[in-house]
Amino acid sequence: MADLYSIILQAERQGDTYVEVPLGHQDPDERICIEGTLASKRDTLAAELAIANHVTVDDSQARAFQSSPAHRKTYSTLSDEQYEAMTQIPQIGTYIITGGPGSGKTYMVNSIAQAFRKLGKRVVLAAPTGRAAQRMGQVCNMEASTIHRLLRWTKDGFLHNEYDPVPADVFIIDEASMLDVHLGAALVKGIPRYAVLVLVGDKDQLPSVGPGRVFADLIESGPVGVSYLTRIFRQGEGSGISKLAADINQGTVSVLSLPGDGNGDVVMLPAATQAEALVHVLHYASRLPAQLKVRPDSVVVIAPTNVGPLGVVKLNIALQQKLNPSTAAGVSIHDGVARKGDMVCQRVNNYMIDTKGVFNGDMGTVESVNEAVGGLVVRLWDGRIISYSPHNARQLSLAFAMSVHRAQGLEMECVILVVDDSHGPLLTRNLIYTAVTRAKRLLLIIGSTHALQIAVRNNASNLRATRLKEKMSTLNQDLPWHTTVPHKPV
Repeated sequence: MADLYSIILQAERQGDTYVEVPLGHQDPDERICIEGTLASKRDTLAAELAIANHVTVDDSQARAFQSSPAHRKTYSTLSDEQYEAMTQIPQIGTYIITGGPGSGKTYMVNSIAQAFRKLGKRVVLAAPTGRAAQRMGQVCNMEASTIHRLLRWTKDGFLHNEYDPVPADVFIIDEASMLDVHLGAALVKGIPRYAVLVLVGDKDQLPSVGPGRVFADLIESGPVGVSYLTRIFRQGEGSGISKLAADINQGTVSVLSLPGDGNGDVVMLPAATQAEALVHVLHYASRLPAQLKVRPDSVVVIAPTNVGPLGVVKLNIALQQKLNPSTAAGVSIHDGVARKGDMVCQRVNNYMIDTKGVFNGDMGTVESVNEAVGGLVVRLWDGRIISYSPHNARQLSLAFAMSVHRAQGLEMECVILVVDDSHGPLLTRNLIYTAVTRAKRLLLIIGSTHALQIAVRNNASNLRATRLKEKMSTLNQDLPWHTTVPHKPV
C-alpha cells in the first residue's frame, strides 16, 4: 500500500476522518491508529473520542427551565416552537438548535443567554469566526469571542483544556456547523464537564472546511437533544432570501426578480458570457453601497471557487482596480498587492502579532502602507489596529470577493453571488444554500441560470467518512465511567 499517512491526509482534505484498509493491515507509523479495517490519524481519532466522551453524559432528562404558565408569560415574545426549544435545554450536557435564515436562531441565542444570566449563571458566547462572534455580542449586549480566543490559542495549543477549563456554567456557540473535529474537541475539553453547551447553527449549510461533520453527526447521533426551528419570522426585507433558501432545500428555484423590477430582495441578472458577468459584478459592486446606504464592506462578492476567470483571485484583482484604484505600488500580500483602503482577510492563525491574536477569517481594512519597508496597518472588524511586518503581510489576502467557504459565518447586508458553468463540480445544493443565506437584505445573483439550476438539483451527499456517531453509540451505553462524571446542576 502506498504511504498510508499521506493517503489519510488526502482523505482529511476531503473532510473524511478515516480510510479503509485490508483487515489485518499494520503500519509502523505511530501517527496512525488502525482499528479493524479503519485507519485514522491518531490525533483525529482522539478528537472524535473526546467529543463523544463529552456529549454522551447522561443528564437524566433534568431541564434547566421548567415550563409553567408564569415562565411562559415571561418569555411571551418567543414562539411556541422557540419556547419549547428553550425548555428542552438540559441542566448539564449538550443541546442543539438548528434552523434556516429568518427562523429566529439569533433571537433564541439572546433569550437563552439572558435567561441563564437571570439564574445567576456565568454565560459565555463564542463562534468559530470573528464576524459571527461580533454579531452575537451585539445582539446579546455581551462580550463574545472566537473559540480560539476563548480557549486562548498559543503555538503549543490551547491554554484552556481539560486540566484548566474556562470557568463558566453555560457556553453558547453560534455557527456551530463550522466546527471540525479538532476545534470541536478543543472546545469540549476547554469547558467544564458540569457546564451546559448549546450549539446553534444551520444543518443545511456546508460542513466544516476541516475533517469531520461534527454538527450533523451530533444531530443524527441520538444522545444529544435537538430542536428544529422551522417557522420563518423575517418579513419585508430579507423575506425573499428566506423563501429562496427554503426552496433550494427542496431542489427548486423561485421566480427571481430582474434588476429594475422595483421590489424583491432576490435578483437574478443573467450573463451570456464570463466577460459580461464580470462587467455586471463590477458595476453593481461599485454602486450598491450608495444605493442601499450601507458601508462598502457591507457588500461582498462571493464565488464558488478561487480559480478561473470568475474565481475569487481574479475577481479580487478586478474589484480592487474598480473600487479602490491607485497608482501606488502597494505592499505584497498572499494573492497580490494591498493598498490603503483595500479590504483584506487573515488566512492563518497568528497568535504573536497581537495579545489577543489574529485568526483565520478575521477581516479588516488597510489603514496605511509602508512601501519602503513592505509592511502595512490593518483595522480589524473588532476595531483593533494591527501592524503587519512584510512577513506577516503574506498571511493576508484581498477580501473584496471571497469563496463560499470563506464567507461561511458571515452575515452581510448585500451579497453578489457569481455562478458560472465553469464552476462545474463545485456547484452543489448546500454550497448555493450557504452562499444565499449570507445575505441579509439583498441577494444579487449574476451569471448562468443554467449553472444555478444545476447546483440546486445537485444534492450530492454531505456524508463524510467519520467515526463520531460510531463512538457516541459505543459510549452511550451503561458504562462505569458515566458514574464518575462530576455533576454540578445549573
